[in-house]
Amino acid sequence: MTNYGRSHPPRVRERCVVAFILLTSAVHASQVEAQSLGVQGSWAQDAAGLLGGDGISTQLGVGGRVELPTSILRAVGSFDYFFPDCDDLSGGATGCKYWEFNANLAIPISSGTLNPYLGGGLSLAGTSITAPEVDGSGPTAETTTTSFTETGFNVLAGVRRAVGSLMAYAEARVEVAGGEQFVLSVGVLWGR
Repeated sequence: MTNYGRSHPPRVRERCVVAFILLTSAVHASQVEAQSLGVQGSWAQDAAGLLGGDGISTQLGVGGRVELPTSILRAVGSFDYFFPDCDDLSGGATGCKYWEFNANLAIPISSGTLNPYLGGGLSLAGTSITAPEVDGSGPTAETTTTSFTETGFNVLAGVRRAVGSLMAYAEARVEVAGGEQFVLSVGVLWGR
Protein backbone atom coordinates (compact mmCIF):
# COMPACT_ATOMS: atom_id res chain seq x y z
CA MET A 1 0.00 0.00 0.00
CA THR A 2 1.38 3.40 -0.98
CA ASN A 3 1.43 6.07 1.70
CA TYR A 4 1.45 9.48 -0.01
CA GLY A 5 1.55 11.34 3.30
CA ARG A 6 5.13 10.33 4.15
CA SER A 7 8.06 12.47 3.15
CA HIS A 8 10.55 11.11 0.64
CA PRO A 9 13.90 9.78 1.90
CA PRO A 10 16.76 12.31 1.58
CA ARG A 11 18.27 10.63 -1.51
CA VAL A 12 14.96 10.82 -3.38
CA ARG A 13 14.64 14.52 -2.52
CA GLU A 14 18.22 15.15 -3.70
CA ARG A 15 17.52 13.39 -6.99
CA CYS A 16 14.36 15.43 -7.48
CA VAL A 17 16.30 18.67 -6.88
CA VAL A 18 19.01 17.61 -9.37
CA ALA A 19 16.38 16.65 -11.95
CA PHE A 20 14.65 20.02 -11.49
CA ILE A 21 17.94 21.90 -11.94
CA LEU A 22 18.79 19.93 -15.09
CA LEU A 23 15.30 20.48 -16.51
CA THR A 24 15.42 24.21 -15.75
CA SER A 25 18.87 24.44 -17.35
CA ALA A 26 17.64 22.68 -20.49
CA VAL A 27 14.62 24.99 -20.78
CA HIS A 28 16.80 28.11 -20.47
CA ALA A 29 19.55 26.80 -22.77
CA SER A 30 18.12 28.80 -25.66
CA GLN A 31 18.92 32.01 -23.73
CA VAL A 32 22.53 30.99 -23.17
CA GLU A 33 25.35 31.63 -25.61
CA ALA A 34 27.87 28.85 -26.29
CA GLN A 35 29.01 26.94 -23.23
CA SER A 36 32.67 26.41 -22.35
CA LEU A 37 34.15 23.24 -20.87
CA GLY A 38 37.56 23.03 -19.24
CA VAL A 39 40.03 21.51 -16.84
CA GLN A 40 41.76 23.11 -13.89
CA GLY A 41 44.43 22.59 -11.29
CA SER A 42 43.94 24.01 -7.82
CA TRP A 43 45.94 24.76 -4.70
CA ALA A 44 44.05 25.21 -1.44
CA GLN A 45 45.01 26.53 1.96
CA ASP A 46 42.75 25.45 4.79
CA ALA A 47 41.24 28.40 6.64
CA ALA A 48 42.41 26.90 9.96
CA GLY A 49 45.92 26.65 8.50
CA LEU A 50 45.77 30.29 7.37
CA LEU A 51 44.92 31.31 10.92
CA GLY A 52 47.62 29.13 12.49
CA GLY A 53 45.21 26.47 13.72
CA ASP A 54 45.08 22.71 13.22
CA GLY A 55 43.76 20.99 10.14
CA ILE A 56 44.87 20.02 6.68
CA SER A 57 47.06 22.98 5.82
CA THR A 58 47.55 22.76 2.04
CA GLN A 59 46.20 20.58 -0.73
CA LEU A 60 46.59 20.16 -4.47
CA GLY A 61 43.61 19.27 -6.60
CA VAL A 62 42.39 18.67 -10.14
CA GLY A 63 38.98 19.20 -11.60
CA GLY A 64 36.67 20.31 -14.33
CA ARG A 65 34.73 23.44 -15.10
CA VAL A 66 31.73 24.48 -17.18
CA GLU A 67 30.75 28.06 -17.97
CA LEU A 68 27.45 29.27 -19.36
CA PRO A 69 27.58 32.92 -20.40
CA THR A 70 24.45 35.02 -20.65
CA SER A 71 24.14 38.62 -21.76
CA ILE A 72 25.27 39.98 -18.36
CA LEU A 73 26.50 37.17 -16.10
CA ARG A 74 28.50 33.99 -16.47
CA ALA A 75 27.25 30.89 -14.62
CA VAL A 76 30.28 28.88 -13.50
CA GLY A 77 30.20 25.32 -12.20
CA SER A 78 33.40 23.65 -11.02
CA PHE A 79 34.41 20.39 -9.36
CA ASP A 80 37.74 19.79 -7.64
CA TYR A 81 39.10 16.56 -6.18
CA PHE A 82 41.87 17.34 -3.73
CA PHE A 83 44.69 15.12 -2.48
CA PRO A 84 44.97 15.95 1.23
CA ASP A 85 47.87 14.83 3.40
CA CYS A 86 46.46 12.61 6.16
CA ASP A 87 49.61 13.16 8.24
CA ASP A 88 48.26 16.60 9.12
CA LEU A 89 45.38 14.99 11.04
CA SER A 90 45.54 13.66 14.58
CA GLY A 91 44.33 10.14 15.38
CA GLY A 92 46.52 8.25 12.89
CA ALA A 93 44.27 8.68 9.84
CA THR A 94 45.18 6.22 7.09
CA GLY A 95 43.04 7.64 4.30
CA CYS A 96 41.62 11.05 3.46
CA LYS A 97 39.41 12.21 0.62
CA TYR A 98 38.17 15.72 -0.07
CA TRP A 99 36.14 17.12 -2.97
CA GLU A 100 34.04 20.19 -3.62
CA PHE A 101 31.49 21.39 -6.11
CA ASN A 102 30.95 25.12 -6.64
CA ALA A 103 28.09 26.88 -8.41
CA ASN A 104 28.88 30.57 -8.93
CA LEU A 105 27.79 33.63 -10.84
CA ALA A 106 30.56 35.84 -12.23
CA ILE A 107 30.26 39.42 -13.44
CA PRO A 108 32.85 40.76 -15.94
CA ILE A 109 34.50 43.97 -14.75
CA SER A 110 35.94 45.06 -18.10
CA SER A 111 37.09 43.61 -21.38
CA GLY A 112 40.42 43.81 -23.14
CA THR A 113 43.49 41.60 -23.25
CA LEU A 114 42.88 40.52 -19.66
CA ASN A 115 39.25 40.13 -18.68
CA PRO A 116 38.82 40.39 -14.89
CA TYR A 117 35.67 39.26 -13.12
CA LEU A 118 34.12 39.09 -9.64
CA GLY A 119 31.55 36.67 -8.36
CA GLY A 120 30.15 34.46 -5.69
CA GLY A 121 27.99 31.46 -5.12
CA LEU A 122 27.46 28.21 -3.27
CA SER A 123 29.81 25.38 -2.41
CA LEU A 124 29.26 21.76 -1.44
CA ALA A 125 32.28 20.11 0.19
CA GLY A 126 32.67 16.42 0.97
CA THR A 127 35.20 14.82 3.31
CA SER A 128 35.97 11.19 4.11
CA ILE A 129 38.53 10.12 6.74
CA THR A 130 39.56 6.55 7.52
CA ALA A 131 41.27 5.94 10.87
CA PRO A 132 41.95 3.00 13.20
CA GLU A 133 39.32 2.22 15.78
CA VAL A 134 40.41 2.76 19.38
CA ASP A 135 39.50 0.62 22.38
CA GLY A 136 40.67 0.82 26.02
CA SER A 137 44.18 -0.38 25.12
CA GLY A 138 44.70 1.92 22.12
CA PRO A 139 44.32 1.59 18.32
CA THR A 140 43.02 -1.71 16.96
CA ALA A 141 43.50 -3.42 13.58
CA GLU A 142 39.95 -2.40 12.61
CA THR A 143 39.32 0.89 10.83
CA THR A 144 36.33 3.16 10.63
CA THR A 145 35.46 5.72 7.97
CA THR A 146 33.70 8.97 8.74
CA SER A 147 32.18 10.97 5.90
CA PHE A 148 30.30 14.25 5.85
CA THR A 149 29.30 17.04 3.51
CA GLU A 150 28.94 20.75 4.19
CA THR A 151 27.37 23.59 2.25
CA GLY A 152 28.73 27.10 2.24
CA PHE A 153 29.28 30.30 0.29
CA ASN A 154 32.24 31.54 -1.67
CA VAL A 155 33.47 34.83 -3.06
CA LEU A 156 35.79 34.86 -6.06
CA ALA A 157 37.86 37.06 -8.32
CA GLY A 158 39.63 36.03 -11.48
CA VAL A 159 41.01 36.94 -14.83
CA ARG A 160 40.48 35.36 -18.27
CA ARG A 161 42.65 35.67 -21.38
CA ALA A 162 42.20 34.28 -24.88
CA VAL A 163 45.08 32.03 -25.98
CA GLY A 164 44.43 31.00 -29.58
CA SER A 165 41.17 29.04 -29.63
CA LEU A 166 41.34 28.45 -25.86
CA MET A 167 40.45 30.65 -22.91
CA ALA A 168 42.96 30.54 -20.03
CA TYR A 169 41.91 31.66 -16.57
CA ALA A 170 43.25 32.14 -13.06
CA GLU A 171 40.88 32.47 -10.12
CA ALA A 172 41.08 33.07 -6.37
CA ARG A 173 38.19 31.86 -4.25
CA VAL A 174 37.49 32.29 -0.53
CA GLU A 175 35.04 29.79 0.92
CA VAL A 176 33.00 30.83 3.93
CA ALA A 177 31.42 27.94 5.82
CA GLY A 178 31.45 24.61 4.00
CA GLY A 179 34.96 24.06 2.63
CA GLU A 180 36.43 27.04 4.51
CA GLN A 181 39.47 27.35 2.25
CA PHE A 182 41.38 29.85 0.18
CA VAL A 183 41.68 28.29 -3.30
CA LEU A 184 43.77 29.32 -6.30
CA SER A 185 42.79 27.66 -9.60
CA VAL A 186 44.27 27.89 -13.08
CA GLY A 187 42.93 26.21 -16.19
CA VAL A 188 41.84 26.32 -19.78
CA LEU A 189 38.41 26.32 -21.41
CA TRP A 190 37.36 25.06 -24.82
CA GLY A 191 34.71 27.25 -26.39
CA ARG A 192 33.97 30.81 -25.38
